[in-house]
Amino acid sequence: MNKQVIFKLTALISIVAGQLIFISSPSQALLAVGSNPVSAGNSSTCVIRAADDLYCVGSNTFGQLGNGNQVSTSDPQKVIGISKVSAISVGSTSACAITHSGSLYCWGNNSEGQLGLGDTANRSTATLIQGLTNVSQVAVGENFACALTSNSALYCWGANDRGQLTTDSAQYITIPTAMTQSPAGVTQISIGGKGICVLATEIYCWGDFPTAVVPYETRNRAPAKLLGSAGAKSIELGADFGCFTLASSVSCWGANEHGQLGNGTRLSATNPVAVTGIAAVKDLTAGDHFACVLDASNDTYCWGENQEGQLIVSSRSDQLTRIPTGASKSASIEAGANNLCLLKVDATVTCYGDTSSGQSGYLLSSKVPLTNATVSSGSIISTGLSTTCLISTSGNLQCWGDLVPVIAAGLTFTSVSVGDSSACAVSSTKKIFCWGSNTAGQLGNNTTRTSLEISEIYLVGANFSKVAVGYRHACAVTEDGLSYCWGDNSRQQLGFVGADSRIPKAVPGIGTAALVSSGDYHSCVIQNAGSVTCWGDNSKKQINSTNINLLTPTLLASELSITSVALGPANTCLLDINKGLRCIGDNAKKAAPGSVSGTYSSIATGGNTVCAIDTDEKAFCFGSADSSKLGEVIVDNSTPTKFSDELVSSVSVGSKHICVISKTGQLSCWGSNGSGQLASSFGFPSAFAVPSVSISGFKSVGESLRAVIVGSETKVSYTYLWKRASTLNSLVASLTSQTAFLYSLTGTDLAKYFAVEVKQSKWGTTSIGYSSPLTSAIGSPIRLLFTPVPIISGTTKAGRILTARAGRWDAGVKLTYQWYRGKTLIKGATKATFAVSTVDVGKQLYVAVTGSKSGVPKVVTKSAKTAKIIR
Repeated sequence: MNKQVIFKLTALISIVAGQLIFISSPSQALLAVGSNPVSAGNSSTCVIRAADDLYCVGSNTFGQLGNGNQVSTSDPQKVIGISKVSAISVGSTSACAITHSGSLYCWGNNSEGQLGLGDTANRSTATLIQGLTNVSQVAVGENFACALTSNSALYCWGANDRGQLTTDSAQYITIPTAMTQSPAGVTQISIGGKGICVLATEIYCWGDFPTAVVPYETRNRAPAKLLGSAGAKSIELGADFGCFTLASSVSCWGANEHGQLGNGTRLSATNPVAVTGIAAVKDLTAGDHFACVLDASNDTYCWGENQEGQLIVSSRSDQLTRIPTGASKSASIEAGANNLCLLKVDATVTCYGDTSSGQSGYLLSSKVPLTNATVSSGSIISTGLSTTCLISTSGNLQCWGDLVPVIAAGLTFTSVSVGDSSACAVSSTKKIFCWGSNTAGQLGNNTTRTSLEISEIYLVGANFSKVAVGYRHACAVTEDGLSYCWGDNSRQQLGFVGADSRIPKAVPGIGTAALVSSGDYHSCVIQNAGSVTCWGDNSKKQINSTNINLLTPTLLASELSITSVALGPANTCLLDINKGLRCIGDNAKKAAPGSVSGTYSSIATGGNTVCAIDTDEKAFCFGSADSSKLGEVIVDNSTPTKFSDELVSSVSVGSKHICVISKTGQLSCWGSNGSGQLASSFGFPSAFAVPSVSISGFKSVGESLRAVIVGSETKVSYTYLWKRASTLNSLVASLTSQTAFLYSLTGTDLAKYFAVEVKQSKWGTTSIGYSSPLTSAIGSPIRLLFTPVPIISGTTKAGRILTARAGRWDAGVKLTYQWYRGKTLIKGATKATFAVSTVDVGKQLYVAVTGSKSGVPKVVTKSAKTAKIIR
């Protein structure tokens, strides 16, 4: 249940210097196969994440989340007091972790000294165990813990009521104590409840094993060898059973009431029995009464108890033999008491089974606003189908959910809009960058390549102020009032009759636009004097009440000047100069009731729900009640419902969730959280810190480009993929054979542009690709590329002729020669041949060849010296 994370890390840092450039290549690391950054206990789970920080979730009664309080939560909390974590073990109500330097920290319940700190006071933050160094493994049980050092010394501490500490006394011990009775050469430890097993060629166990090791005994303080365990590769303990791997099989022993031995029966076994149908195991884990393995294809198989759905199958019945779970490909697996967590190959963590204490780290929805404590300076907010994006007061962009962009260092933003499958933002330099799906060209970069790496739209020279993203299209306005749209045009949502467009096209007839909004298939702009022009889908009369036709730009009828417009899937909401609100279009979900009571300063709509901030700065919502968007109101309602008395400055409505920014800059969201779009109470943070990737080196034929990575991940390995483009705005082609961190430029690269994509790997998982910006165009050679050493041929004897063979130089190079006698220049000896005379007798000769070519420096190469000249 408390599987250990064993890292065997080696770092390589090399310095490359040359051509007046100082380059630091990325640090490299090798990770042990099967290493796992996840540990699940009885009711809490901890995971190592980006930069090897540690986050925990679930029950926190004793401070076992390590965040400084005792509040249980499904929102992962960063453990305070520890960094650079290499291994973690979570027990019943306490946890311990090892740092890169081999130090051990513990926190949580300490009623029986199980934190190893010399007392019995609980700790709610990670606390260093003094005097225990070079720790390589740690295992935490119900009320005791053990650690293994790099020289295979075993130490344990805490409760001893079942002989866990190998002594006959039942008295607990509060400091790490050497287990002198344990076998020599221990390579792995595993704890289940109050029992412990170690692997040392064979398996030895002691502690609480009523039926597993010594039948009819409830306390066993002396390590006992498990018969039939010779050749074991790894060991895992559950609550009342254990399993171990062999070269190509798994065996289990102990209680079997739920089929946890996996042999098709419910009969307990004192000696190991083979699990049916298991071979080629990469990883093994055990919960209270179930076990799972990961095979060579990264597929998961489980057996045993399934009352909580911990086997990831719909049937809640016990499984007496192994069954495939159908779960995603995983790098490792980890069982808690009644839940199973998968570390997927992309390093995300998903947990199944018991979620009663929030130990899975997931909250699927919330009826009440959840405040993100990490955001205190929010300025602009936008929500889409399953994404939330926020711009801080300093212009930094941060997103949660499905569309989390990869942003080049240094970019800041003034506006952002999130749609169903893509998003765009206006930078502080008044350019538009987009990311996400691009099937209809909605990224505006003249491609259909989907990417989470932001890319600038294909329009040079325009200064943009606002952008709005719809279902599969986007529109924007410039500072001088022009409107542009791109992407899907199936319903004329680009403002003209015609095909989809992969590049921005001007909307005809509009030159005074100030604000823009997009729905699923229609868009609107506010023009000077408060008039509104809309175009696209009018099937629900969201633009014009006189027909249901597709429309090119059409003036929307309004008696009052309009100050704000917000578009939902098929509805349009207008805020007039008198702060009155009117919504037209699709009213099937009561999101377009016409005039709405109250006075408002800001509006937003999405997913058939409308929210507005009234003149008292309170948020009200009406329309569709699905996904808990109306909180406790569970039926669609056209009457605005106030959510709280908090003063808010901004609101945004997505398809299934809503977010607000308070007057103090805090972000709060409610509704669906299927992809973590509430920016709180969902899953664990990213496993990889985002690095800055750039390219150094001279951008000339004959030189080498170098990938340079700056980031906080030090214990990772890197892979590289070089990419080349013909122009700055053309498609980038991957050079699949170029996967080193150096790229040598050849003549075929002249006038081309280069980028490099870098991926990080650890724990058997791999990050997304992080790409550098494109280089400038590759120029002509800046030096001679072929500069061979000349060779002298002929007989070294007076009266004979010596010939200098220059070798292959660059095309167009002019060669000159100069012969030397010893160290003395021979005047007039400037040809490729040299006539040896008696004056040269006893001397050694050599020739210097100079290569000259317009535009590059001269190069002089010298031959080796001849033998001494003879008569």
